[in-house]
Amino acid sequence: MATIPTSRPAIPLSRPGAPSTPGAAFAAAPVVDPVKLVKKYKWLLMAAAAAGVFLGTVTHYALLYTYPIYTAQIFYKVFPLEDNRGHGNPAMGSEEELKRFIATEVHVLNSDRIIDKAVNDPRLIREAPKWSGQFMVGAALDTTLAAKALKKNLSSGALGESNFIRMSFWWRDKVEATAVARVVGQAYARDRQLTATGDLTDRRSSLTRSIEDMGVQIQNKQKDRQRILQEQKVESLDEHLNEANTAIRNIQDRLVDVRIQREAMVVQRNRLQAERDAPTLTYPDAMRKRVDDEQGIQRIKASINELEAHLTALRKSLSEDHRTIQRRRRELEGQQQQLDAERQRMLGQAFDAELETYNSQVSMLDAQEDDLLKKLEIHKARAGELTQILQQVKDLSTEIDRLTATKSGLQEDLQRLDLGTRQNRVYLYQDAQIPPSPTFPRLTILIPLGAILAVGLVVGVVVLIEIVDQRVKTPADIAALGRTRVLGIVPHAGEDPGAPQRVETVFRDLPSGILAESYRQVRAAVLKRMQQAGHKTLLVMSGMPGSGATSVVCNLAFSVALAEEKVLVIDANFRRPALHRIFEAREGKGLSDVLTGAATLAEAVQTTATEGLHVLTAGSADNRLFERLSNSKMTDLLREAAGRYDLVLIDVAPAMVAGDAVGLANRCDATMLVVRAMGEKKGLVARLRNEIAETRTDFLGVLVNAVRSATGGYLRGNIRASHSYQNGKE
Repeated sequence: MATIPTSRPAIPLSRPGAPSTPGAAFAAAPVVDPVKLVKKYKWLLMAAAAAGVFLGTVTHYALLYTYPIYTAQIFYKVFPLEDNRGHGNPAMGSEEELKRFIATEVHVLNSDRIIDKAVNDPRLIREAPKWSGQFMVGAALDTTLAAKALKKNLSSGALGESNFIRMSFWWRDKVEATAVARVVGQAYARDRQLTATGDLTDRRSSLTRSIEDMGVQIQNKQKDRQRILQEQKVESLDEHLNEANTAIRNIQDRLVDVRIQREAMVVQRNRLQAERDAPTLTYPDAMRKRVDDEQGIQRIKASINELEAHLTALRKSLSEDHRTIQRRRRELEGQQQQLDAERQRMLGQAFDAELETYNSQVSMLDAQEDDLLKKLEIHKARAGELTQILQQVKDLSTEIDRLTATKSGLQEDLQRLDLGTRQNRVYLYQDAQIPPSPTFPRLTILIPLGAILAVGLVVGVVVLIEIVDQRVKTPADIAALGRTRVLGIVPHAGEDPGAPQRVETVFRDLPSGILAESYRQVRAAVLKRMQQAGHKTLLVMSGMPGSGATSVVCNLAFSVALAEEKVLVIDANFRRPALHRIFEAREGKGLSDVLTGAATLAEAVQTTATEGLHVLTAGSADNRLFERLSNSKMTDLLREAAGRYDLVLIDVAPAMVAGDAVGLANRCDATMLVVRAMGEKKGLVARLRNEIAETRTDFLGVLVNAVRSATGGYLRGNIRASHSYQNGKE
């Protein structure tokens, strides 16, 4: 069979969802596996965590000596609103009201009014001389600066879901922090006392006016709603709206039926029209039968039958050349022609009538569709109008309910104002006490914080290194490029417990090793793709020197040959040929000699110690002209080799140091790319993939070579287990 196509489009490498442009692979975000990252740098992360613990401990004691912070706290208890008998009233003292009251008191505690009263209290200078000394100007206290500092360090808030309020003040000296907190608490107590004894007339009058305004608004809204109900007869609106919606649904259902019928009629009409416009019109059998049953056709057929019977009778007594028989025969032919003409005329009339019937039905259905659409618009407009009126009524009812609720709230506020004040609802539960320990620093905070910061810094640096490092480390890096298939992986020779001596012949020398098993898996993937597509010639290329393409060619050849397939290995690396040395073959006649015509393929091919495995060396050095690898003679050579062997493997110089690989790719059925882990960069792989995609070869995928377990390849434990199993060990 011919294996070298003369004209074949580039094999599409894209997969669903993959980038369609060559540069899309470079824009893909780098993939970082967190599990592998942790396993790879676990000792570094543990050291970072230990350093963070040490740093947090040192920071704690340094801050404890230089800048400790002590917090003094005062607790207030808030009681629900009481009725006139002094008992808690559930209606007045609801949970929501209590929360609002607590929030109000918290706001008062944090207000500038309380702070101004505190800084103007002469006891502040006397009881907290160190804190006040920061703001002394001569013998007087700068109250503006003191108020700003006090507000910065003072905080108040509700204590969880309880009815307690906590006010706290922090500073470096625990005694003076307590003194300042007590001064602020006393200022709040005085303010609460003054407010309780103040005149509440204005507040009561304001609430009364608001309640009256709410009543007027409610009456106006009720009048508007009643007017709409009377004008629109809203009692029947729901019924009318339901009728309109039902009519809309019925019209829509009918419209669907009409459109389905019309579509069916249009299909039949178009079919008949297409048959009529065709060069040869074929009438349906039913139509032919119907026409044949017409009286005119039957009369002509009866005449034909009579003539045929008469002619049969004459033939018994007269010869075929007799004038009477010839006359009758002519009459019979005339009747037959008349029958055909009449039948064609009547078939044409029947066909035109059927086509006209379909046209009439389509026109009728079009008219029905237009009528239904008009009715649909009318009912939709009516439904919209009814919906709008109902919504107006609902909006007015909602507004009335809202105003009623607001009015009730104002009435409750007025009743609370009459029943009690802030004075008898807030009590000092616990005054400020000297704090026994600082609130900052704390070992329980700084040690975890130090560990988290140190580990986070190390993780950030490690992730940055992994992202910046564009080398291919694992098969996942190849898969992340997109539009690139991973054929398999081959571990580094140092990962094989069998300690192979020669990587190029490891499949032959150590058939039970990990490397040999890896090549078996690669062989299965390669042969499956090759056999499915009917390919015979496979180019094995690499990007950079040292990728191991030659080793892959040799071991793949050994594995295929031992599977009882006939294999030919061609050394197309004219710059640094190596197959003659690996297979211990002569360096005489080879590929270069076949291309120059100095030898035939049969004369140049050499056998090896492995049955079924043959090698075609690079040939004479004088004939190694690089340009001959891409000419038509190379095509003829590969076609001849494909006819003699089950698989032809071609080794070629790395693509980054020579252009032979791309030229040869146009001559071969398929191509695979060998990439060395930690050797090539992802950008190079993407570039070579795009170059191969522009040739006529079938790109099978990428083989990742020399993968180490430390970089996320085979796990060392799995490799050892596989080695033990291969060698029959427990």
